[in-house]
Amino acid sequence: VKKAAKAAKKAGAPAKGWVEPQGAVCPLSYPIKAKLASRIYHLPGMFNYTRTRPDRCYATETAAKRDGFTPAKR
Repeated sequence: VKKAAKAAKKAGAPAKGWVEPQGAVCPLSYPIKAKLASRIYHLPGMFNYTRTRPDRCYATETAAKRDGFTPAKR
């Protein structure tokens, strides 16, 4: 685990696997919007993606799922 965190840090990725949003916008390299209260994430192109104000932004679905989030139904 420590080696993976060091490798992520060298690559410029945050060790926690997610980044803070800028308002309602996630960076292009972390496009997945996640809400802490509902534990749901939204992918670009999903129905409510543009209206969602995220608490976290993830680069991959795997990272979001690893943190206990599930995909939105639409």
